Amino acid sequence: MPPCMQNIVKKIKSKKDVSHQERYVITTYLLGIGTSETDIKNLMVLLPDYNEIVFSHQLNEMSKPKYEISSCSKIIDMTDICTPNSECIDLINPSDY
Repeated sequence: MPPCMQNIVKKIKSKKDVSHQERYVITTYLLGIGTSETDIKNLMVLLPDYNEIVFSHQLNEMSKPKYEISSCSKIIDMTDICTPNSECIDLINPSDY
């Protein structure tokens, strides 16, 4: 898992506030690499403001093909979670990690 995604997961597991953009990024990433919706919910339930109804709706929407994993450049632009390592050099998309 690339460092940016690891950073979001760490924030979630430590029950810190996670921005809407970070939630979008991690959810589309996890869906894109084949993580089950159940496993994604089991992670997101750790968020202090988790709402089952809202998240289930959002997850259902993000499961549609129109939602793609954000590119590395978009993640850098919309979040502060990018801490690239040597494996990130020339990476276009976190799913290529």
